[in-house]
Amino acid sequence: MLKLTSHTIFCAFALPLFLGSCFEDEEKTEFLATQVESLDEQLKALKEELFEIEEETDGISREISDLENKKRSLRMLQKQEVEAIKALSDVKAYEEALSDSFRRLDGALASWKDASRHSFKGLTVASFAPAGSPILANPVVVKVADEGVTFKHDAGEVTVPFAHLTDPLREALVDEALYLSKTIPAAETP
Repeated sequence: MLKLTSHTIFCAFALPLFLGSCFEDEEKTEFLATQVESLDEQLKALKEELFEIEEETDGISREISDLENKKRSLRMLQKQEVEAIKALSDVKAYEEALSDSFRRLDGALASWKDASRHSFKGLTVASFAPAGSPILANPVVVKVADEGVTFKHDAGEVTVPFAHLTDPLREALVDEALYLSKTIPAAETP
């Protein structure tokens, strides 16, 4: 017969409690394991999302840096444009002053040319033969104009184009074409 001792009774009652406790711990362990697995998946998803956010943040940072560089470049270009506009304005002012000087010089030269040509009126020059014409004996200058020189001589009046005069006479009577032909090479003469 089986002898029941307090120890045996205790074991008989403790065993189901212990086994129940083990099953309970196993269920808790499984529950906690699924919870840990779920949290690991969430953590992994959050890390991936964080990685994507960091990549996007890096991209935005690069774009911001690029925009700041472009902004600095734009400011520099704007400053250069303002300086160029000022320089252009200075050049235009200089050009206007130069044009005004040329106009005044042309006016002064025209006045000088008219006065010097007028001063030859009544001048008797040595006899000469204009190109393709008979000799003019002691002709007197009546008028000096752009189209030529009008002389009065024994046979009447004749207008001789500057090109038909001798070079010393052309120089004396202010033929500007003669000066141009001496200063501009023959190939460039208009």
